[in-house]
Amino acid sequence: MRLFYVSIIAFFLCIIFSCFRNAVFFATRLEAQTQQEFLSYSAKKFIAQSFKNTCKQKGFQNFEQWQQACKALFNLESISYETYSVEKNIVYAVWEGSETLKKCSGEVYYRLTQRGMP
Repeated sequence: MRLFYVSIIAFFLCIIFSCFRNAVFFATRLEAQTQQEFLSYSAKKFIAQSFKNTCKQKGFQNFEQWQQACKALFNLESISYETYSVEKNIVYAVWEGSETLKKCSGEVYYRLTQRGMP
């Protein structure tokens, strides 16, 4: 009878440890996804806010400096800006994230005031 009990206990321990291993694997994978989402959100927020600050003549001196810094900092595939509108008072920026930060891609518009023109 003892061998039977030992076999049953060993079987249940294998099932418990297998479930524990799977739980740790999924928790690790979920942590990596959460970290990726946070990095993408932070990058998108920084790029958009720094673009608005550059339009207000705060932070970066001009759009080229902003463009180069963001591209180097976040390893972006592409980043560009242009003046958009008949009155030429709306500035538009668009960027595309690299493979690691694909969800970082975005765009931002900013309406320039007369005194806020870069």
